[in-house]
Amino acid sequence: MYGGRIGKSETVITVFDPHNSRAGYGLQLGMVGNLFSQLVRVPLDTRTGVEGDLAESWSISADGSEYTFNIRDGVVDHDGNPLTADDIYANMVRYVERPNGVSVRRQGCVRNYVNSILDENGKTEASPGAEVLSDDSIIIRLAGPRAAFIPCMTGGFVMFHADTYIKGIDADASGENRDLDPSKGELGGEFGPFKFSSVEINNFFKVDKNPNYYRDGLPYLDGIDIYEVPDETARVAAFKTGRIDTSCTWVCFSKANVESIEKDVPGTVTPALVAIGYRSYQINTRNAPFGPVGNPDADNLRKAINLAVSRDVVNKLAFDGIGFLSPPYYIGWDWIHTEDEWRAMEGYARAGAKKDAEIAQAKTIMEGLGYGPNNRLKTSSLSATAGQGLRENEALQSMLSEIYIDIEVIKMDWATRSARLEGFDFEIFSDSVGAPFVDPDAYHTNIFFLFEDGSRNRTGYLPAGWKALHDKQTVLNSPAERAPILREMAAMTIKDNFMLGTVRPAVQQPHRGNWRGYVAPVLDGSNFSFEELWLAP
Repeated sequence: MYGGRIGKSETVITVFDPHNSRAGYGLQLGMVGNLFSQLVRVPLDTRTGVEGDLAESWSISADGSEYTFNIRDGVVDHDGNPLTADDIYANMVRYVERPNGVSVRRQGCVRNYVNSILDENGKTEASPGAEVLSDDSIIIRLAGPRAAFIPCMTGGFVMFHADTYIKGIDADASGENRDLDPSKGELGGEFGPFKFSSVEINNFFKVDKNPNYYRDGLPYLDGIDIYEVPDETARVAAFKTGRIDTSCTWVCFSKANVESIEKDVPGTVTPALVAIGYRSYQINTRNAPFGPVGNPDADNLRKAINLAVSRDVVNKLAFDGIGFLSPPYYIGWDWIHTEDEWRAMEGYARAGAKKDAEIAQAKTIMEGLGYGPNNRLKTSSLSATAGQGLRENEALQSMLSEIYIDIEVIKMDWATRSARLEGFDFEIFSDSVGAPFVDPDAYHTNIFFLFEDGSRNRTGYLPAGWKALHDKQTVLNSPAERAPILREMAAMTIKDNFMLGTVRPAVQQPHRGNWRGYVAPVLDGSNFSFEELWLAP
């Protein structure tokens, strides 16, 4: 059935280009598969496997290091311009070379798998990582065979613009990158089933049905209206009164509020997504008292913090007790470690006698450093202003108080906090990163690699030899071959106590019961396309 619009909430509406993944990325990811298209994607009806999106087909060289993609015929962007391989190439240059400092932090796997495209003088390499073969074909060359390359390309943030607007931004003489500007028509160079209609910063973002979409008969909806609703109580009210029909792209409702919605809005459906990824307290090791790594006092201080953090307490206080442990790799990958094996590692003990002993050990360490009831360490943690982000910082404040550490929880909006973090102006902060594809490499390229290299690790530290181990395992295909290396990498990460894994939330995303044709993504880092969604009467 055709027609109708749906309303959706996001916590902030300020940033639009998924390549500029900073504050406001819920809106960006939520538009992949709607406004934005991918080269390849996870099928929307099964949510498993892979299918072409802008690419109609592809082939792989015998050694697995070269992929040739054939561009789908008849695709035009929302400005009416035909899709060509040049468009795909411009995006690959962004992902690999980061012209003018474009962020592309959530697409790190592309940059780490694909050969460089341009040399240090901006000239094309002899064997570039991306090369246009014709108007409708492009070859992508990897540094070597990578079993996770196609899964990487299906990640929710790996999308492709037309080159119409991004080329000018990337070549700007100022040397600074910027977001796409809807007021200048710069969201016209997209290929998705919905096209940009209107926006009011910090208020709403609207898209309408694309009549020229390449998949005949789709989409069914007339459009999507996204509203900025930063307060959870207001979001619940908006759902119950019919202003919105679903939640944010990521976690926006507590367990109690989901239950309240299900009670008051009959027929509500609540898919639960697996939030594969890493949630952690990042500790700045660039400066005293927590750094540098190798300084005995700093090392012991970080160790004491890790021992004092009860993951079960964090789960209860911040995640309604329905989250799951967040060690260096997803606990469902028991070919690396089982949950019991993770729990045996330092800091990860379940609530009980062993955890009590770890907290006592943490106090002893602090006393050995000269701290005590009358000489407490004062530090701070940057926090969200509400929700899970605030609660996990308040949990940290409570737990560390037991070991003579007083934490000031500094609440700030996402944009302000992002600016502080990008300048490494922090002591501790809580971070959450979804893994955009199902492979340990998603943890490496999108989480643990240093922020300076385009990932999320802002601590200033990565263990010596860790990157070499990543490079060693990434060319291997079988879990049996990779597992011993991944275990070694995990042990290094835990030992140095710089990114303290805590708990990943259960992502509950209620929507109205008249939705048909929509299959929720399995992962919270996948695309959230409403292309096949239609509304029953």
